[in-house]
Amino acid sequence: MRVGPRVLLLLVLMASAASSAPAGEPSDAQVEGLLEKADAYFEAGDFEAAIREYDAAISIDGPTEDLLSLRGGAKFRLGDYRGADADPSRAIELNDRDPHLYLLRGLSRSLFKPPDREGTCSDFQHARLLGLDIREVAKGVEEWCAKAEK
Repeated sequence: MRVGPRVLLLLVLMASAASSAPAGEPSDAQVEGLLEKADAYFEAGDFEAAIREYDAAISIDGPTEDLLSLRGGAKFRLGDYRGADADPSRAIELNDRDPHLYLLRGLSRSLFKPPDREGTCSDFQHARLLGLDIREVAKGVEEWCAKAEK
């Protein structure tokens, strides 16, 4: 069997990439540390710092569904609704079966100036079709608002 030059080049590039990959997964510990810091910042209400930590984790681990969702939530809490729309949109490209991504994106779109009513309703309907119980969401919103009033 004769192997052409393109196939040889592809094999060389694949072997080179495999040999240059670090042994083990040292980035996992780094990403976990960044996520712990980001979560602490988020809980403390420092959403800008949380976003910086999520950005750092994404630079190491790539734009995963979880990281994009977390960063999108921080952008939402910061009031960056366009950014909070972009992150779940990218995450949906990775997993279009997570109803929470559609909920976050729909909430973000509802707060655009002017609101994206069509996109909002479409996302909420999609979330519901994927199994999200909107009544549970409404209950959570009521509880959150009650805490915010205190």
